[in-house]
Amino acid sequence: MIFGIMGAMPDEVDQLCAKLENVTVEPYGGVDYHKGTLVGKQVVVCCAGMGKANAAATTQVLITKFGAEKIIFSGIAGNMTSKIGIGDVVIGKTVLYHDAQLDMICQNPPFLKEYTGDPELIAATGGIVQGMSGSPIIQNGKLVGAVTHVLVRDPTRGYGIFADTMLECAKSAVG
Repeated sequence: MIFGIMGAMPDEVDQLCAKLENVTVEPYGGVDYHKGTLVGKQVVVCCAGMGKANAAATTQVLITKFGAEKIIFSGIAGNMTSKIGIGDVVIGKTVLYHDAQLDMICQNPPFLKEYTGDPELIAATGGIVQGMSGSPIIQNGKLVGAVTHVLVRDPTRGYGIFADTMLECAKSAVG
């Protein structure tokens, strides 16, 4: 199994890259992908840049080009609470979309109102705590969106945005 690990800023991934063994670096689309092993696991580590569109694009490359089966976002991700510090692990338990009506979302594939995280990771961590905006949402091995908000009053729930919406926003910004 290959793990894709990404962060938004160089400071968030440089320490991981320094710990990789048997490293090769493959530039692709303006991003350096560091392939190697970390504590005996095959990983690909990269700096995605800030924002949901960058997280979406980088996640798709990790999955389709490098074969990543699990994606880990490393970084502060817009942390909004003092309950989370540097080095804390946060796992998404449930993510909902906030950029469209939920009843409309369910009319199209994959016909889901919400996405759930990996049951083993949720059991090990208790779910979302706070501060994971920009983390990818994967469904059946494909990028479908990204986390945008986590509820302060119920940190096991959050909202997301469709990958298509992120790409449209990116296109609009470019020209």
